[in-house]
Amino acid sequence: MQINRLHLAWGFTVLATAAPALAETRAFDLGNSVRLEVRRIPKGRFLMGSPDSEAGRNADEKPHTVVLSRDFYLGRTAVTFAQWERFALETGYRSEAETGTSGGFGWNGTALEQRRDFNWRNTGYPQTPEHPVVMVTWEDSRQFLKWLSRKTGWTFELPAEARWEYACRAGTTTAWWSGNEASAAGAGIYSKESSGNQAHPVTSRPANPWGLHISGNVWEWCADWFGPYDFLSVTDPLQRTAPASDKPRRVLRGGSWLRPLKDTRSAARYRNDARSRNADNGFRVMSFGPDAAAAGSTAPPSNPPSAPTDVEPPDRAPSPASSGPATPPRFPDSAPPPVSPHPPAQAGKRGGSWLLLILLGGMAVWIARRILRALANRPPLPDRRTRSGMRPPPPPPLREPLDLVPGAFLTRGVDDGFWLNAGYAAGTWLNLTWRDEHGLLRERRVQYAPGDDGHFIYTGSIPEQIQASAGEPDAIPPLPLPLPVTSPEPENFSQNDGTASSRHPRPGHRPSAY
Repeated sequence: MQINRLHLAWGFTVLATAAPALAETRAFDLGNSVRLEVRRIPKGRFLMGSPDSEAGRNADEKPHTVVLSRDFYLGRTAVTFAQWERFALETGYRSEAETGTSGGFGWNGTALEQRRDFNWRNTGYPQTPEHPVVMVTWEDSRQFLKWLSRKTGWTFELPAEARWEYACRAGTTTAWWSGNEASAAGAGIYSKESSGNQAHPVTSRPANPWGLHISGNVWEWCADWFGPYDFLSVTDPLQRTAPASDKPRRVLRGGSWLRPLKDTRSAARYRNDARSRNADNGFRVMSFGPDAAAAGSTAPPSNPPSAPTDVEPPDRAPSPASSGPATPPRFPDSAPPPVSPHPPAQAGKRGGSWLLLILLGGMAVWIARRILRALANRPPLPDRRTRSGMRPPPPPPLREPLDLVPGAFLTRGVDDGFWLNAGYAAGTWLNLTWRDEHGLLRERRVQYAPGDDGHFIYTGSIPEQIQASAGEPDAIPPLPLPLPVTSPEPENFSQNDGTASSRHPRPGHRPSAY
């Protein structure tokens, strides 16, 4: 009964202070009529975890008081298919399920199965733009958050699980934000009992009292490593390191369409390997707002063992007591002024010596770069596996088609993109469209930057029906693609009856997940 009284006390406090502030919703335009909305969540305190009397609770839900010292913004829904697609189209990013050799875990009609063709585009069940994006790893979600931060000017992160539970409860103290009765909660949450073995659009179930569509449908990655609550701070807690006694795993919250209803409770916790890619794993964005950069980013590093903290970093400026006197020391009137150890003439010589060293260093760097460039462009070494002992030299680079008239362009598709050789000046923004392997229309806006052989456009699959035209001057440009690397083998480049061969630079792929 003591825990229940605490729940009620904290619940009334949070609801009383939070209701006026929750009117604020911020929306961000991601392009192509795709928006991402966040809701402002007020700071406060609450009882995290579940009481012993809660049906279906697990032993890792120890109840404890938590104080959140800062307001924050949380995604109104889990990140959707359409929002992720904008990110993938603008950056050319490929998820770990796409770059790995074994694919993701999709739905085969009876269970999750790992197959090479399963990824966020193909989950095994039908998807609309408003479905939650799934089969993304913890690191995949971090890459989306970096892109979103650059695009909006806000610093976005994954939420700490304490902030996730606080926002999910929305001032309530019951097992679900809708109450303690499983029958009532199940009517508003997608779980194994009600989902029909698939995820559903993110707003197809009611929002909680704070306007968040949260709990059920898909698990959501959090910033924390999974571990017990016992050693965490009571203020702005976040599990910074993985416990040494357990396999390092990240926290997931909310339950999913594949899990029983009890896993959708506000206090329910789950964990998984950070590189898992399942058809019921998604994520939600969190930010401290437009002043987050000034307060210091709390974004977690992408690699273990250290995880982030969402407590503001301490002020590193020295205190007045330790900073020393602000005025120069005084000398007696009878004492001569201190003499500089270096007369003016010598000081000038020392300045000239530094200038000479800088010039010599610059020349050394220039010479080294010339040597490295020459080594990079030297012909290949003899191949001892061939009978003649020498590999045939590559054909000369292609240069002729670069003087096309405006509006004309050459393209050649490969297995993951196409080469563009257009009659536009370097630096021109171009609107590109093509059909992917599923026949879906794709688009991208790029700044034309051709090399000797043109400009490589990464699409992730074999493109068809490629079109290019000059972009509108007021369009927002996307982020640049990764820097190209040189392909070791010559490739052909052709249009109509004209054919030429060249060695093409191509952007590198992300390393395989497995």
